Amino acid sequence: MMHKNSIKARDIADSINPDFFDPDNCRQWLLERLHPQGPSCPWCGVAIRGRAAGRFWQLKQMKCQACGRKFTARTGTNLAGLKAGCRELVMFCLMIEAGYSMASIARRMNIGLRTLYLYKERFQDLQ
Repeated sequence: MMHKNSIKARDIADSINPDFFDPDNCRQWLLERLHPQGPSCPWCGVAIRGRAAGRFWQLKQMKCQACGRKFTARTGTNLAGLKAGCRELVMFCLMIEAGYSMASIARRMNIGLRTLYLYKERFQDLQ
């Protein structure tokens, strides 16, 4: 499945610093890369401004004032539909980049293998 906006695992690995694993930092990092032009409706493309932009960056569900459709900042991206938090997704990508096996990641993150393979499918650059 092609997504309009996507993140590569290597992008995450290249951005690591001591503060990176704070949940808010992980969310901000992911969303800024998924939406480099700023928040907009994934359905009609209208820019989101003001209070609504804050909701967008907080991953809250919102309704577009132009087209009336509901969405979050994950809609239309390779993170759409995934229940994992941003920090968990970042950790998964880093562990893959570090060479951990899927079984080892499943144990360490306490996540089922089927779920991890879904994550891996979404991050198509992972080997």
